[in-house]
Amino acid sequence: MGKYLDEQSAVELIQKGQCVALPTETVYGLACDALDEVALRNLYTIKGRPAENPVICHVSSPEMAFRYGKETPLARKLMNQYWPGPLTILLEHDGKIPTAVTAGSALCGFRMPDHEITLRIIEKCNTPLAIPSANKSGKTSPTTAAMALAQLEGEIPGVVDGGQCAVGLESTVLRLEGEKVIILRPGTIDEERLTEDGFTVESEGETRNGNAGRRSAKLAGKAGSRDSDASQGTGTAAVLSPEKEALLSPGLLPVHYQPDVDMFLIQEPVTGQLNPGFPHASYETIAVLNLNPEPVALIDLFPRRLCENAILRHRSDSVEATRNLYLDLYQLSRHSDALVVIAGPACSKAVMDRLQRAATGTYQNGKWQFRRSQAGSNLE
Repeated sequence: MGKYLDEQSAVELIQKGQCVALPTETVYGLACDALDEVALRNLYTIKGRPAENPVICHVSSPEMAFRYGKETPLARKLMNQYWPGPLTILLEHDGKIPTAVTAGSALCGFRMPDHEITLRIIEKCNTPLAIPSANKSGKTSPTTAAMALAQLEGEIPGVVDGGQCAVGLESTVLRLEGEKVIILRPGTIDEERLTEDGFTVESEGETRNGNAGRRSAKLAGKAGSRDSDASQGTGTAAVLSPEKEALLSPGLLPVHYQPDVDMFLIQEPVTGQLNPGFPHASYETIAVLNLNPEPVALIDLFPRRLCENAILRHRSDSVEATRNLYLDLYQLSRHSDALVVIAGPACSKAVMDRLQRAATGTYQNGKWQFRRSQAGSNLE
């Protein structure tokens, strides 16, 4: 059974090749030695993570990153400006990083987390740690230790409790091109902030469909792999298929961050009840998360039958809405059959990116669009 760990126990477990859940300022992550092929294979197995989805190396200093990634003036400037913090930088690597981390790419993502507990653990391990979110692949990222255990208890030795994550959203991921930075995954360090701080930002194009940031897959066991078993498909570690395109950054899959119930995203003002098209009859209870400053009345959205036992949570402050987004999705989904999120201009690009990937259905341009439900029924 999973349990709560102290720092030293976490260090010892990682050094023995095991995976443990650790806090960061963004989300809780599932950590292992980023240079240990066997540990990486176990990490992918626990998460059920697709091999084409890379993971980020977490380091305790820029110098640790540059042991494995190529130093450039722009990378150093970004690190001096934003590290420790919620920014991942893709660097060229020299093959010391296993394929399971990079999905076969010549680039590897590095980040220095802004959490003193995990920084100390990385320093004691004296190696980069591979730390994707501590959840099942495609599900809502955990921002508390209890959320991490709720998904992974029984599959990991335990979690180090570092409190609720201060940021609550995954890091911004940047690719560097000359003197320009390209945002692959949006985060709280956004284009506006980068520009204000003197960096030149170039658009990668729309990433929500999961196509941007992709590259041709390489077979595992080639670049950076130190374990021939990984290329033979033992376990479910990063064994890439040449038929699949690999991603340069995590967080680009079209379906991601999903709660355990159907989640419907309203992206514009709604006049009258959520008709036509909303599947009212499919659910007994509804929870509503309102991320707009303006309050809403449930009776304006749903039939009276659903309003009687509905839950309404209003996050009018955008910073608190971001910090609590995953916690709200987790808590509300535990007490309802379906979840409706009302978002709009007050939501950042990063928040909208997560919600759009998590949504079972979206209301936009006056109509609903649906994808397959959590229960497996086709809502389209």
